[in-house]
Amino acid sequence: MPARVRNWAIVVVLLVVVSVGVIFTRPVVLGLDLQGGIHLVLEVNDEDILEHELRTTETQISNRLEEQEKATPTHASQEGRTLILHFEDEAKAEEARVTVENYALGFSKVQRDDSEIRVALSSLYVNNRKQVVLQQTMETLARRLNETGIAEPSIHRQGYDKIVVQLAGVTTSLDLKSVIEKTAVLKFRLVEASAADQEILLQSYDGKVPDDKEVFPQRDIDGNVTAWFLVNKRPEVDGTLLEDAITINDDRGLPAVSFAFNAEGAEQFGKLTGENIGKRLAIVLDNTVKSAPVVQSQIRRQGQITGNFTLSEAQSLAIVLRSGPLPVKLRIAEERLVGPSLGHDSIEQGRLSMIVGSILVLIFMVVYYRKGGIFANVALALNILFIVAFLCGFGAVLTLPGIAGLVLTVGMAVDSNVLIFERMREELVSGKSVRASIDAGYGKATTTILDANVTTLITGIVLFLFGTGPVKGFAVILTIGILSSVFTSVIVTRLFYDYMTAKSRMQTLSI
Repeated sequence: MPARVRNWAIVVVLLVVVSVGVIFTRPVVLGLDLQGGIHLVLEVNDEDILEHELRTTETQISNRLEEQEKATPTHASQEGRTLILHFEDEAKAEEARVTVENYALGFSKVQRDDSEIRVALSSLYVNNRKQVVLQQTMETLARRLNETGIAEPSIHRQGYDKIVVQLAGVTTSLDLKSVIEKTAVLKFRLVEASAADQEILLQSYDGKVPDDKEVFPQRDIDGNVTAWFLVNKRPEVDGTLLEDAITINDDRGLPAVSFAFNAEGAEQFGKLTGENIGKRLAIVLDNTVKSAPVVQSQIRRQGQITGNFTLSEAQSLAIVLRSGPLPVKLRIAEERLVGPSLGHDSIEQGRLSMIVGSILVLIFMVVYYRKGGIFANVALALNILFIVAFLCGFGAVLTLPGIAGLVLTVGMAVDSNVLIFERMREELVSGKSVRASIDAGYGKATTTILDANVTTLITGIVLFLFGTGPVKGFAVILTIGILSSVFTSVIVTRLFYDYMTAKSRMQTLSI
């Protein structure tokens, strides 16, 4: 046996052994349309995205001004796409103007008006940032859902401002709603004052909230307000610096969340608590004060969030804190619970069509191409084996369109062999020997096979990149089917012919 044939034979045998092992150790992941689950359409408000961008711009500008030891704004407000930075007087606004202009260069227009600096974000910049925020939101959702143990959640865009989440095999959405909808914006703010009533709280401030302060409520387990807190508007430490969060029991035996900062967060939190011993520090989550303990000593890396949590709430909070905050708030616009009965019928019908299609193809190939048809049928079986092994090994989700793609692959897998066999027949008719006909058949047909399959492969890649949901499922099967069918038809079937001719077992070409 030639060394080339032996080497390729070893490769094929190894692929078969690995494929069989993968199939028996890792099951195929079924999509939402095959095993049922939850289908959610989440909506993002454009105004929330714009507000998020303006807040981010304010924070970045303030940080830059602090780094350069220049005057910082006392507070900020917004007017449409314009961020208005308020300073103590005109001189301080002028001092900050150059820094603000340098920061905003290229994406906004800066104008000083007395003691205010107006930063007008351009429409192009806002639209581009919307796409970035949506992508960040999808990535955060994926991390959160993976934390819950859900395998292969499907998350993709729908239109301009919607996100579709499909959770195959999930039967209840009660806890997942909390995980998905909670923005989990965690801030640590120093408490200026607190009271049981908001009016009493603001009596010392002429009934109005100062520009550099904010008021947040604290609620009990039933959602009733138990206290109001006046805190610094600009947070001292941001929850995005958290490194980990786990569910624990506090000193009272109630569910709580223990958090840990990364290196940067530990440094900032240590400085904050070290400089404010004896003062109250509010832990504000999604505009609600969860707790406001008195700082007893310097705390660097770890802390606790206590409150009237149930165990489920504490677990959900730990998950969303670990995965990071959502840039913007999401609203569930549509929710459907998909039953598995349709999926069961689809699987049975897909299996039947697969069996019937395969049998008809196998019979046709044997009857029409005789021994060559047997080789092609073996290649077809290996092709299906490799595709299923890929689905199992890489955790690709099999959907109903994916089954259609698998059935389609059965026909496509033997198409290349048909081209090869017909070319070999032509070479035999022209008077060439068996060996020469085999070489010419594979040599001349391979170029045609590659050309035909490359165009289909490009289509499959485009469908995967730009398609959504079921279209991607079809594209995955189609793409893998093409690669596998080319390999089995060009390499595997030729191995049989090379082996038979090398052993002088094929004096005539039976096709």
